[in-house]
Amino acid sequence: MIRPSSSSRSATVADTLADLLDEEDQLIRLEAAYGLVLRDDPRTAEAIDRVGELGPGFEHDHRAGALWTWRWQRNRPTAR
Repeated sequence: MIRPSSSSRSATVADTLADLLDEEDQLIRLEAAYGLVLRDDPRTAEAIDRVGELGPGFEHDHRAGALWTWRWQRNRPTAR
C-alpha cells in the first residue's frame, strides 16, 4: 500500500501516484494528487485538474486545501 503522505520521494512512488489519477473514484484521485503536491512533482498541475470539482464537504479537507494552495502559489503575480 502506498501512502501519499509518506516520506518516500522515490520515482516509483510518484509514478504509482500518477497512475492512480486514472481511477474512477474521486477520493483516490484526490489522495494521489495530494501525494504529488507533497513531492512538488512536475505532474501536479495535471493531477489537480484530474481530481475535478470537489463538491460540498471538502471545505475543511487538508488535501483539498493543499491543492488549492499549490495552485495559488504558482498562479499569483510575483512581487516586483
